[in-house]
Amino acid sequence: MNKVPTSNFLTRGCHHLELRFELFERRRSRLSRKLQNGTLDVIIAPGRLPAECKSTALWSERVLIALPEDHPPAERDIIHWTDLRSQTLLMSQYDPYWEFEDLVTSTLVLPHDRPDLERHDVSRSILKSLISMKLGLGLMLESDVGVRVPSIVFKELRDGMGPARVEFSAFWQEPADNPTLIKFLHLLQERYPAFS
Repeated sequence: MNKVPTSNFLTRGCHHLELRFELFERRRSRLSRKLQNGTLDVIIAPGRLPAECKSTALWSERVLIALPEDHPPAERDIIHWTDLRSQTLLMSQYDPYWEFEDLVTSTLVLPHDRPDLERHDVSRSILKSLISMKLGLGLMLESDVGVRVPSIVFKELRDGMGPARVEFSAFWQEPADNPTLIKFLHLLQERYPAFS
């Protein structure tokens, strides 16, 4: 399923419902705690949450590799996972870092075939600046391409099965007796028919 990312969904689909959104970008474990204690009504995030809750799949996004425009593989349309061998891969400690690390370790099974991972406590937008400074390469989502940094390019990252993808889902607690949450979940059901 390849659907419109959250930002497009919020601007196109929610303004007519008179819903007020307060958006947070935090580590998934922290968001999960806020969902459990009732501070948040719903979380839209990649992968899974470390808490017991209801969920439904929404969309998926391709994983891209961001690299300096003068990096040798930048001339190719497609970059293979094996091309990352002996490269420095800059990783954000924010979502979807779990999925990105899982992709690296499951696709490049042998440790000596993997890139050197450098973890930083910054967003993926800051990673773009580090990539432009030629400090390494970075895994990004399709939705990250919107804000361009002049000296980096984004290329599709593939293995023998095709492009890598990260799945996004909505998470909420039961019972969903909050009228605003019910309205929002209904909107998700309309926008994403696979919702159940």
